[in-house]
Amino acid sequence: MGGGEHATQIAFAIQATTTLPDGSTPNWGDGSANELADASASESAVAMQSVLMRYWRAGTPDSLAPGTLRWGQYGDEAPALDILVEQPQLRVPVGENTLTGSITLVDTFDLRTALSRRDTPE
Repeated sequence: MGGGEHATQIAFAIQATTTLPDGSTPNWGDGSANELADASASESAVAMQSVLMRYWRAGTPDSLAPGTLRWGQYGDEAPALDILVEQPQLRVPVGENTLTGSITLVDTFDLRTALSRRDTPE
């Protein structure tokens, strides 16, 4: 069995004034209107960058509590991977109101699953 890592790099560019097909705007943050945790009402790419970096720093995913990546239609049935975030890079180019960047998502194993199986008597 190979020991290589499964990683996916995602590059993106998002205008701060983006409107979704249903007419709504993307939700950036927790809806609290706290400028450190929410940029929902903002039309500033710098505010979006600040909120996203705060969540990455505060989230601290690791092997005992990995993040979850779901793709396709969001919901409990959507395919999911336990992941770690590596090398997030965010930029707001001078004179633009666009957040650009990339992140690397590394497929990982949730050690809580292995540890709970080990402690379960057969």
